[in-house]
Amino acid sequence: MGDNGRERVTIRSIARETGLSIATVSRALQESPSVRAETTHLVLDAAERLGYRRNPSGAGLRTGRTETICLVMQVATSELLGDVGALQIITGANQRLAGSGYNLNLVPVAPEEDPLDALKGVVRRGSFDGIVLSSTRPDDPRVGFLDSRGIPFVTFGRTDLPIEHAYYDVDNEDFVYRAASLLIARGCRRVGLFLPPRELAYSQHRVAGLRRALAQAGLSVERDGVLLADAELSLLADINTLIGNAEPVDGLICGREIAALAILSTLQNAGIVIGSDIHLVTMETSSLPDHFPVPVSGFFQDLHLTGAVLADFVLRRVAGAPPQSLQRVDTMTLRERG
Repeated sequence: MGDNGRERVTIRSIARETGLSIATVSRALQESPSVRAETTHLVLDAAERLGYRRNPSGAGLRTGRTETICLVMQVATSELLGDVGALQIITGANQRLAGSGYNLNLVPVAPEEDPLDALKGVVRRGSFDGIVLSSTRPDDPRVGFLDSRGIPFVTFGRTDLPIEHAYYDVDNEDFVYRAASLLIARGCRRVGLFLPPRELAYSQHRVAGLRRALAQAGLSVERDGVLLADAELSLLADINTLIGNAEPVDGLICGREIAALAILSTLQNAGIVIGSDIHLVTMETSSLPDHFPVPVSGFFQDLHLTGAVLADFVLRRVAGAPPQSLQRVDTMTLRERG
């Protein structure tokens, strides 16, 4: 039997559904170039519709387990300012899995790939017992896809879906609310917020945090806030534009310490005095801000802990723990400097 007590879907099942031979279906599932594209599409469509997962091999045929956890992580391969957090998540997850008998399989997803299509490929190959997803969206279709197939999974980030699922998250609304409140207390009245892609759940949480802090000070996002893209060269281009603006920003909230360092350099090269002309607060995942040329307060997110919790939650889901018991949201720790 398969997940949720359903009969396991096999290559033979797909062959019956499509009217093709077992050999053709097998080659099409491997997307072999010897199979015509339209035939491969027919087979993959049937596999998805039926909920096919490849049988584990070797010992897994006896135990029903592959002893593998898949971490499906969107990786910004073209980011010029880098991502220092992915490795910490991986090492944290590996540390939790040590001694459990499970291995971690990293599945990177490039920015140009469709996240759901990438996940469907992972599921079709079937070499896992549980899945960890990153870059969660409020209406993330991957959650419904995995839930409908009874696959144990956990997300890094929450959704707005009515589906109960395991998740670990950091309160990004609280982070920006506290960061903006700190800037306002220092006299800032026009606050800029650098954001990851707007479709991501934590990006929307950050906007909500800015909105709340500004409203409490009698300000508003529409009149007194500036929302900026935290990506590629647009980040530095936006800084150069803000410097010459008739209504200059006097406070900035940055979501990455490496980006904050680049912003510091750009501002200093333009003769802007940090802590006087403009104030900066960043989110940080390392000790790098301790070595900035000027003191910058930050909110620390422990990504090593994040990886460990995600791995722990998915192991517990594989063991049958209900998703409602595996939902956790932490807050970041303020590291005030200067």
